[in-house]
Amino acid sequence: MVRRILLALTSLISAGAAVTVPSASATAAKEHGAIAFSPSKGIFVGTLDDTASGAVTKAAKQCHKWARSGDCQTVIRFSNGYGALATPGGSNVGYGSGWGSTQADADAEAVRVCTEDGNSGCYVVKRLAAGSPSDAAEGAGLGRVCFFRALPTQTPLHGIIGHIGWAYRDNNRAANPWTIGATEQLEGNPEEPGNAEVESWTAANLSWKQVLKKFRTGGHFADKIRKLLNGKQYYQAYRCLDTLSASPQAAKNKYEDLKKGYHLLTDNCLTKAVAILRAYGADLPSARAGLTQISSTPNYYFNTKISKYGFLPSTPL
Repeated sequence: MVRRILLALTSLISAGAAVTVPSASATAAKEHGAIAFSPSKGIFVGTLDDTASGAVTKAAKQCHKWARSGDCQTVIRFSNGYGALATPGGSNVGYGSGWGSTQADADAEAVRVCTEDGNSGCYVVKRLAAGSPSDAAEGAGLGRVCFFRALPTQTPLHGIIGHIGWAYRDNNRAANPWTIGATEQLEGNPEEPGNAEVESWTAANLSWKQVLKKFRTGGHFADKIRKLLNGKQYYQAYRCLDTLSASPQAAKNKYEDLKKGYHLLTDNCLTKAVAILRAYGADLPSARAGLTQISSTPNYYFNTKISKYGFLPSTPL
């Protein structure tokens, strides 16, 4: 019985339930660490791994397991050093993260970032050491991308094929760091590739709450879609991935390259979305041109194909 109680307490502490924060050990064997955080639930998780990508993916997935919310994100990753997460506590969901060659450096950076984001009373709630901390310590914030799946029963065709939108986050901790978009060709007849019509839309400088609202009720939907929905919400769910690198400008440039033209089989919502998020820095499986096979459809890509690439489970909008 005692052993079970100790195991339960250990699990709660790793999930962010502890009030006191012990010093992190500097003897961790695995050299890469990451800390993930759910602002809506106040849950935080730290993980270690042999690779940076492994630590990032594990942190996000373990956070999601505990928080059961769609806002779990890896806020810092580091190698051969220390990491820290600071929050203001209470009902404020702000945070700050930092890393350094000493725990004091990581703590100070996390508190500074948290405070500069407009929060007061910031204090460290999570510490983690990775590898052999030294002056060679390295770390960074992360990027984040998401796919949004539209209502699969909008039309008989969508029930089989599906539809997808996209989002990416700037990695500079700006107040409204999100850019979103989708390709929504609605005329019923596939256009020829390279036509002069802009078949995509985008919106930038959004908070995460604005992202969700935009995909739920955004004014970018054409009148034809509104009629088809009969009052139903168009986009229904999303899946997100934390990325080791982030190049918002490259993603913006790719969108500008691809915003014109549409073809149901070769230049569609999925092929464009994947190209844009790959330009941003996301490691994604290819989007096969052509929708003649189930494995080439947005529905299959969203529900199945990206599951092996570290995406969090689907979250309802």
